[in-house]
Amino acid sequence: MLGKCLKYDIKAILKPWIIATAILLTMTPIGAICASHIEDEMENPNSFPWPALGLTLFIMCIVAYSVFMTIIVYVRYYKHFFSDEGYLTFTLPVKRKTLYTSKLINALIWEAVTGTILAISLIILFAFIPDKEGSMLSSMLASIKEFFSVISSFYEVLIILLVALLIKLSQILTIVAIQLLVTFASVIVKRAKVVVAIAIGYGMSYVLVILVMLVGLLIGIIDENG
Repeated sequence: MLGKCLKYDIKAILKPWIIATAILLTMTPIGAICASHIEDEMENPNSFPWPALGLTLFIMCIVAYSVFMTIIVYVRYYKHFFSDEGYLTFTLPVKRKTLYTSKLINALIWEAVTGTILAISLIILFAFIPDKEGSMLSSMLASIKEFFSVISSFYEVLIILLVALLIKLSQILTIVAIQLLVTFASVIVKRAKVVVAIAIGYGMSYVLVILVMLVGLLIGIIDENG
């Protein structure tokens, strides 16, 4: 039953994802071409700044794509549980635990898909930005290769795996937190419930990140003075 629920959740988001991804991938080569001419614009400041404008438009598309995909996932959660569709949802012979698990897995899947598409788009962009190594992508790959060449011990590999696990855990906790906020906002907030919930969720996560950074900075200062 979980598979069927997940199938319908994915299908509900598939069409807008195809449209948004098509727009982003169409803008990617345009942004890449503009990025490759940035140096020409800097050498000729009196010329029309079309490379900068094109690159700015591409960056706006990147941000819009990320925000759009985040919103539609939680809109699906809201509609399926708290809109008129919710009345039908809870009449189905499916456990509520299964319904929620489907929404959680659906959010994780689309988060991974969105990240992959954004990575592909940025890789194409970096491949066209000139650098000392030929392109920014070449420099990034060289840095990554150098980083992994330094890793030699089992403990270093274990630390990297632990960091990756913590990142994934934080993503899951963020999704759960936003879903809880959507649930709360569905009862309290009258308008733009999903947007308010997402803003609060990511706002809280950013505040926590800043607090962690401040604590780390404070510990570093204490170590230096101690």
